[in-house]
Formats: sequence, C-alpha cells, structure tokens
Amino acid sequence: MGGFFISLALRMFLCACIQQAMIEKYRQCDATIVDMVDSVNEIERRLAEQEPVSENPNGLRNQINTVKAIKDELDEMFRPLGTCLDGVRQVVNQGGDVLSREELESLDQAATLLKQRYDHCVVQADTTHRRLTTAMEEFSKYEKEIALFQTWLKQATKTLLEKERLCSDLNKIKNHEQGCRDFLGDVIAHQADLRFITMATQKFLDESSLYLRTVNNFRTSLPERYPLLQADPDSMVRDAADDVTAEFKDLLARANKLVDKATSVGNKQRDYTEAIEKATRWLKDTEVKVVRILQEPVGADPKGVQDQLDKAKAINNDVVAQSRLFDNCRATSVSLLRALEGELDAREQEAIEHPPEELYERYAELADRLGYRCQELDTALVQCQGVQEGLDSLMSWLNSIDLQLKNASKPASLNRDRLDEQLREHRQLHADIMSHQASVVQINDSAEALLTSASNARVAKKIETKLRELNTKDLSRPEAVASPQMLSLSWVI
Repeated sequence: MGGFFISLALRMFLCACIQQAMIEKYRQCDATIVDMVDSVNEIERRLAEQEPVSENPNGLRNQINTVKAIKDELDEMFRPLGTCLDGVRQVVNQGGDVLSREELESLDQAATLLKQRYDHCVVQADTTHRRLTTAMEEFSKYEKEIALFQTWLKQATKTLLEKERLCSDLNKIKNHEQGCRDFLGDVIAHQADLRFITMATQKFLDESSLYLRTVNNFRTSLPERYPLLQADPDSMVRDAADDVTAEFKDLLARANKLVDKATSVGNKQRDYTEAIEKATRWLKDTEVKVVRILQEPVGADPKGVQDQLDKAKAINNDVVAQSRLFDNCRATSVSLLRALEGELDAREQEAIEHPPEELYERYAELADRLGYRCQELDTALVQCQGVQEGLDSLMSWLNSIDLQLKNASKPASLNRDRLDEQLREHRQLHADIMSHQASVVQINDSAEALLTSASNARVAKKIETKLRELNTKDLSRPEAVASPQMLSLSWVI
C-alpha cells in the first residue's frame, strides 16, 4: 500500500516537473519573442530611415554598408529565431494541459507576427541592398564615362578655339579646311560616348527611383506610418549630364559652323585668287597689244588708218567687255572680307583689298589710253579721208584729161565732118576743165586748212605732195591749154 502512494507521489512529482518545465519553456519563448521583436523594431526603424540614394560615391558606399550590416544582423537572427519558433511550436503542441488556450494562442500569434515582420525585413533589406548595389554600378559607369568625356570635351574646346583662330589664315586655309572636317568627324564620333553617359545617368536615376519607392512602400507598411520620402529635384548627376550635353551640342554646332566657315572662306579665297590671276593674265597680255598699237605711227593713207582703227577698236571692245574681270576681283574681295569680318587686322585687310584696286587702276589707265588712241585714229581718218579722196579723184581726172589733151593735139582734119567732131571734142574738153576749176580751188583751200591743223605728219606730208602735183598741172588757167586749139579749129572752119 505504501509503495502505491510512493509511486503515485513520484508520478505527481514528475508531472509537476514537466508542467513547470513547460511553463518555463513558455516564459522563455515569450521572453525571446519580446527581445526579438525589439530587435526587429530597431531593424524596421533603420530600414525605414534610409535616405534617398546619395549622388556622392562615399555616401552611396556608406548606404550600401549600412544595409549590408542590417542584412548581416538579420542573418544572425535567423538561427535564434528558428530555435524560438521551434520552441513555440513545441509549447503550443504540448502545453495544452499546462497553459491556457489564450496563452497558447497569444504565444503562437506573437511568434507568427515576429516571423512575418522578420521576413518582411529580410525582403526589404535584400531589395534595398540590390537596388543600392545596382545604383552604385551605374553610378561608377557614369562617373568613369563622364570624367573621360569631360577631359576630351575640354581638349576639344581648346582645339576648336585654335582652329577658329586659324580660319583667317589664308595661307593655310587649304590644309586647315581638311583639318576642320576631320575635327568635326571626331566630334560626331563622340556622340556615342554622350549617349552612353545619358543611358548610365538614366539607369542610375531609375534605380534611385525604384529604391526610393521600395523604401516608401516599407515606411507606409509600418505601424508608425512614416511620411513619404521625396527625391531631391536638383540632381547633381542629371545636372552634370545636362551640362556636358549642352557643352557638347554647343561644340558640335560650333564645329559645324567652323567647317561651313572654313569651306566658305576656302571657296571665297579660291574665287578671289582665281579672279586676281585671271585678270592679271588678261591685263598683261592686253597691255602688250595696246602698247604696240600706241607706238605704231599713224598711217599715211585712209586705208592704213582704217586698218589701224579697226584693230584698235577690236581691242577696245575686248577691253570694255573684260571690265567684268575687274568687277569680279572687287566682288570676290568684298565677299572674302565679309566672310572674315572681325578676324583681320588692318594690314591683313589691306593685303586683300589692294590687289583688286591696283589691277582696276591699271585697267582704267589702259582703257583711257586706248580710247584716246581710237579717237585720235578716228579723227585722223576723218581728216585725211575727205581731202585725200578729193585729191585722188582730181588726180584721176587730171590723168584722164592729160590723155584727152594728147589726143586733141592732133592736126586739124580736112574732112568737114571729122573737123566738126574735133571741134565738138575740144569744146567738151574745155567745158569739163572749166567745171572742175571750182573743185580745184576748193580742194586747195581744204588741203591748206588740213596742213595747218593736221596732227598726223605723215598724212599731212602725203597730202602736201599730192597737192603740189595737182597744182603743177596749172589747172587754175585751163584756157591756156584748151582754148587756143579750139580757136584754131574754129578758124579753119
């Protein structure tokens, strides 16, 4: 009987020990949950208080390290939390005889909530860490590319300034023109680098935006209901990318303008040079022809003067027509100076303006001298044509009269009809001589006036010779030749 009570007492003692152990287990799990909840609360706070992505490399690295430390803490909590949850499950499953239903449900709910909050923190830490790491990768790409691009941009700007300065050097414009095209090609090639910078910038900003959205979602999910974080509207990364984009666009525009200007100046310089060379060649050849015409003595007869006048007028017509060469020289000079406006000093501008003006002065002098020569020849032709043609006509008539006088000098015919015919011929001859007497007087007066005012000595000499020959015929007294013969014939009849 005593043994029975001992056995019963032992079982009751064991049950009491088991119940006490379960109670202790319950208390331990509850205390662990409370401690872990405090830890999770702290982790939630730290995760919720993460700032927007820093645009400073050191600041961004600090953010990554902070989240990494939280991840490490969560990893360290994983095993204790698992042990705690196992203990809770054991208490819930085995403590029904010791603990009340409310105590067990409360413990189970606390453990479940702890697990949910822990998992939420793990997901949040993993997500933010991944976003920050990706943002750091894009930021590193951005920093590297923009640093290289800014270095190139600085050097390219210096090169551009040098080429803009050299654009006014006409001696090097041919080589400089190709160099400008090569420079423009290099600038255009760097558009790909700028696009890469733009892409890296946008990816960084996108990752920053996703990170901020993740943090805000987490903040609003907490019981404390943290306010939403706002991104800084003044992004240094965006501003820097916009700045280099603007600088590049300005550089590209100036490079295009430089090529256009170099091409324009090159073309205008070639036009100017070709115009000067063409006008110089023509002027040199024509000056030789004009000097030859000016040095040639004026002809002694109308035909010779006419030939000289025809040649002079032909060259003069060409001189008048070729005035466009010198107008073109002036026009190309003005065009070239306009293209280089503001980039030349007074000496350089004078070097461009002087050759066309010098050529035009030579051309104007040549045209004036040739024009005066044409007038001189025309005057000489007018002067000698009237008198010489009159003298030539009278001399021709005199030669004919001489022949007729010789025929009229034959003895009188004894045949009445023939004698009448001889008389009629003498009368006609006399009338012809008398009709030309006024012409002889007039031609003498004209010749004397011409000899007094003639500018052509050779023409004057030739006219004087012909006039002397005319007057030796003594046509001022034609009766002395014709009338006696006619009177003799009349007496015979």
